[in-house]
Amino acid sequence: MIDAGGVVVNQDFIPNLPAARSFALALAGYEAPSEPADDLADDLEKMTRAELDALAADRGVDISKAKNKGDVIAALKGDVALRDDGPTVAEYVAAGYFASNYPPEGYSSRSSSAEIAEAVKAEETAKAAAKMRDAILADLGKLSDEDLAKVIEAEKIPVDDGESKDVVLGKIADARMAQG
Repeated sequence: MIDAGGVVVNQDFIPNLPAARSFALALAGYEAPSEPADDLADDLEKMTRAELDALAADRGVDISKAKNKGDVIAALKGDVALRDDGPTVAEYVAAGYFASNYPPEGYSSRSSSAEIAEAVKAEETAKAAAKMRDAILADLGKLSDEDLAKVIEAEKIPVDDGESKDVVLGKIADARMAQG
């Protein structure tokens, strides 16, 4: 329990104890102690890698294990003890995560900058292809059944009897994507 001039705050009921303490002190007429501002976190995200490296050097923060901007930011925030047993970028992507979010929070990178750049480029290519396929499907979805039959015949798309319209549209879109 914290007693701030007659205002009792029980930590079992208040999950944000520093805020509760400040509130209780303010109610009692005392000035709450200033908490360090976390404005630096937002500023770090906006800085370039070179600026971050210079800031780390000024503060004496060891960034020797940092392989990318995220590692340097983590080190500057005080999370210096990054684990080095995390996945490579290939393992990370194979597990279903985006390469652009590599390395996982709390881990140092086990992949080279070139490997990460290649994985991010592949991710961007896949996103562009998915966007193009969605656009093709949207255009095909506007066609009548007769027009679709003409497209199937003209583009020689192999279609089995009984396939749903969505499956047929997917086959046409895939064939067009394969042609480029």
